Amino acid sequence: MKGKNYKNQSWFHEVYLRGIYVSDVFMGYRNFPHFVITIKYDKEDRDYFVLRATIDMDLINRQIYSLDKEIIDKLGGRIYPKALWVIFPNPST
Repeated sequence: MKGKNYKNQSWFHEVYLRGIYVSDVFMGYRNFPHFVITIKYDKEDRDYFVLRATIDMDLINRQIYSLDKEIIDKLGGRIYPKALWVIFPNPST
């Protein structure tokens, strides 16, 4: 978001150290449930940049519910980003 400085946020420190961060679902500045996936990209000149994607949980839930009701029921009716991360732990493969 333009004008926001995240350098003192815990997720920023996490992505700086580990190279990737996936949050839990939370209510952010826009007041809707979402989670973020953040990656750090190291450039050749020892500089870096951070890419942060915000994922709308309502949209994800609607898509998942439309796919397979039986799977959703087994998960207790909710999908959590950390659960998806366990299923797909390595985005580079």
